[in-house]
Amino acid sequence: MAHDEPKYGTFESSSSSSPENNTLLVQHVEATRAPLVRDDPATRKQFWFGITCFAVALNLFAQTPCVVKVLYTWDPAVYTVCSILCAANTVAMVSMPILFWKDITPHQLCKLTRHELLSLVASSVLYSAIAPLLQYTGVQYISIPTMAVSQRLEAVNFAALAYCFLSAPMTKWAEVNYIVIVAAVVAYWLLDAVQQRDHPQSPNTIFGIVCIVLSGWANSSSLIILKSQLSKLRSGQVAVIRVVLGGFFFHILASVNEDHGEYTTGKLWANMLWFGLVYITLAQWLWTTALQLCSPPVIAIGISAMFPLQIFWSFVILPGFPTNTQLALGAFLCIVTMSQAFEVHKNSLDFMSPRIIR
Repeated sequence: MAHDEPKYGTFESSSSSSPENNTLLVQHVEATRAPLVRDDPATRKQFWFGITCFAVALNLFAQTPCVVKVLYTWDPAVYTVCSILCAANTVAMVSMPILFWKDITPHQLCKLTRHELLSLVASSVLYSAIAPLLQYTGVQYISIPTMAVSQRLEAVNFAALAYCFLSAPMTKWAEVNYIVIVAAVVAYWLLDAVQQRDHPQSPNTIFGIVCIVLSGWANSSSLIILKSQLSKLRSGQVAVIRVVLGGFFFHILASVNEDHGEYTTGKLWANMLWFGLVYITLAQWLWTTALQLCSPPVIAIGISAMFPLQIFWSFVILPGFPTNTQLALGAFLCIVTMSQAFEVHKNSLDFMSPRIIR
């Protein structure tokens, strides 16, 4: 049975979809409702390759904050927020253009209008500079489970912004889901605060949570700009320009730092070489490849696994075991997140999963 091939490679939007999240570039395919695995063996092979890329990318994204937290413990004088982001982005600035060279040829870049370029700069500064700076700062003071729970608010942030600025539809089921998410996150914060009321660094915990929440707003705002102003850009263009501008931002931040010692140490660059290649360049290539080969409903449902994956990897990579509060509210939020994802699949409303675009 013949099918029209989906159109990939741009942010082509439709009247029923909006962008994403919690967070890197959905291709809005024309054949969204076509069968996910077709009879053609070549297409089936492509599909499973896309699923594999998608699964690996999600795991890499989930591992990243855990690895960063480990780096902080190795040598706090060398591995700082700015030094990690500066060095890792430098590695990505060199390696990513090699993978996405077809999207950043002079011919393709010359097609960008002044309005698109300004919008892309604004979106990139929010997504690649402000958001990671806040996230990596927050992760210093809170646990990965607390970070993962707090990031559930990104879905609510994005849905609110999409409703206000993109006139995105909002179902009653989605509204209930978002209310429950907010209530569950606040309950987690309160119960966690009660358990740690005697902890000497509790004020820093509040600061860390605020940083994570603000990081989510920066991500969501960036995606609103992408969806509303940059819907026809190639995913490679967005990925490369994001990392280049992010790299420039952190190089500037490093240049105004009075102590430049950590930026020249071999220990930093030896670890940032593999960190940048694996957790930025490879993760972005796998992500964009998966988004070209997987349908939006698959992505919307699969992306919901990010939350439990973050919890899982935090206890694999970092020492410790989940508290009763983390287990109970984490399981509850998993159920709510999956409910939200299936609603996305049912209505083909990919705007409900803000982390669809990274």
